[in-house]
Amino acid sequence: MVTSAKRLHGLVIDDDPGIRSAVGNFLSSCGHKASWAECRAEALSIVRLEIVHFCIVDVHVREDNGMAIIDNLRRETQRMPVIFMSGGLTAEILGSAQQRGAYGCIAKPLDLGELRASLALLIGTESLG
Repeated sequence: MVTSAKRLHGLVIDDDPGIRSAVGNFLSSCGHKASWAECRAEALSIVRLEIVHFCIVDVHVREDNGMAIIDNLRRETQRMPVIFMSGGLTAEILGSAQQRGAYGCIAKPLDLGELRASLALLIGTESLG
């Protein structure tokens, strides 16, 4: 279980409703609030209206780029801890994720153990809330 003393709010950004649901359910099972967005515009709308503590983002969201979405969100919120997901991890993707300080870059299909470990690292490292 990946919990913290405070219930955190995670934003899952992915154009696949199955992934959004699975990751959101995982966050809920860990005691956290989950919101979902399938595109940049939805993600921006959520962070403008609510406090979001971290994001779990697909690297490829339709014709968009998850890395650019995070850059955009960080212009709105100053800091946004992130875990990336990708169906095709490459050295370039891993390097871009590392440059953005990602707490993980997880291959799809998702391994919940890997997601759990990345989320534990993020929660244990960040001063969230």
